[in-house]
Amino acid sequence: MSLQDFRIVSELIRNPLESYEKIGSKVGISGISARSRIQKMYRSGLIKGIYLIPSPQNFEMHPRTYVFKNVDSPFQKLSIIAAVNGVVFAWIDYDNDMIITVFFKSDLEKAKILDNLSIIVGTKPITDYIPNSLLPPNLSSSRLSRIDWKILEHVAFNPRMSVAEISRLTHLSRKTVQGHLNGMLSERKLYALYISDFTKINGGILYGLLVFFNYPEVMGRLLKMGLEPIWFMTEPIGATLLGFAESLVDVELLKKKAQDMEGITRFDINVPTGGMFAKERLKSWIKGEIDKWNSASFH
Repeated sequence: MSLQDFRIVSELIRNPLESYEKIGSKVGISGISARSRIQKMYRSGLIKGIYLIPSPQNFEMHPRTYVFKNVDSPFQKLSIIAAVNGVVFAWIDYDNDMIITVFFKSDLEKAKILDNLSIIVGTKPITDYIPNSLLPPNLSSSRLSRIDWKILEHVAFNPRMSVAEISRLTHLSRKTVQGHLNGMLSERKLYALYISDFTKINGGILYGLLVFFNYPEVMGRLLKMGLEPIWFMTEPIGATLLGFAESLVDVELLKKKAQDMEGITRFDINVPTGGMFAKERLKSWIKGEIDKWNSASFH
């Protein structure tokens, strides 16, 4: 991965719907060059997929993320994990840690999912937490409308689809489609999930940071390190950022430097080497929500 590719991926994660021209202008290249680079990253596996996920509240579910340390043969277990009911996505860190996010409706369902995962992985998780990046700032306004679901059915698994094509498939005007897409993203009703495979890539490394800090001015110092903000939270104060490094050694040096900064209360770093997304499961959930809107009983 090159520094320019990193910047392009950062823009795609911020807004998967952004035009090639806008992406190119932000990274200093033409729209044609941006498109060519993105297509090359897809072919190489650097981008396996970028998807749009509704907040779990839209499915009347709760999210939870589990961290399993030093998993044996993690890549062979990804497909088995994908079959566990409730699993949405998982990724493997460079030291074979596995991070798995699930959606569930009840504590009993959550317990069953965790039991299944522990058997497959061969160990219990060292920690679990609520992934705040999947929660909108205002839960009461996170619900998708009937038109939102109609659009999402087509765009969730193909965010680069043109507004004109979505308009044709949904029989909605382009203005309506664009307005609802902008609203869903700006109100954080949708989240971009980036799945990659770094085992096939030589060169620089893209890594993710989850940082919690006491003082707002800490963010300014982190940005000066060349980090790209993707998502912010206010309670507690924190942010998700992306970074680019030439090697794992450089990543570890940055981690030490940032952890020594006054005001940092928590600092998590990951370098994904591969992952999975339960695409068919999410398709089924989305279809279920659309069926509710189309049924008389839902009204």
